[in-house]
Amino acid sequence: MEIPRFVVAGMYRSGSTKLYNVLREILVMQNTNLKFGHYSKVQDFVDVVKNNRGALLMKQHELPDDVISLIQKGEINVIITIRNPMESMLSLCSTFGHSPEDAVAATEQAINSAEQVCEFAHIFRYKTATSSNPWTIRRYLKLLGIRVSMFELIRLSFKYNKQNSRQISRSV
Repeated sequence: MEIPRFVVAGMYRSGSTKLYNVLREILVMQNTNLKFGHYSKVQDFVDVVKNNRGALLMKQHELPDDVISLIQKGEINVIITIRNPMESMLSLCSTFGHSPEDAVAATEQAINSAEQVCEFAHIFRYKTATSSNPWTIRRYLKLLGIRVSMFELIRLSFKYNKQNSRQISRSV
């Protein structure tokens, strides 16, 4: 298997964090030298991506030009998550308290970044990226070239469903 080198990008509130977390758990099990993270400072993100030649999993909604160049050269695989823009913006406002203007600007910037690399990307819609169904997860991992046993996926699905059931029971 080639060394996994992925950047998860795409629209805000489109399932990128869930997809990133699933990938991180699977890749950490398979590769103890995995460098992973999500950086709020763009330059820190760029430095890690440019200076690391080993296994890599990063998450960033807005892709800087240096990283776009690496994606276009085929040095990094990009995964883009998408969602209806209106749902994405409404979620930014209701979940994080963004003003409508900030939600529009953030969504537009993320779409512009994704558009620059879409021909090189694996693109997943919100429903797929947020799925806890082991069969759905297995399908998208296979598309990414990541092999994993069905029982690992069932265990992972159980873990996420258990977490979700705790959150639901607290809110009832």
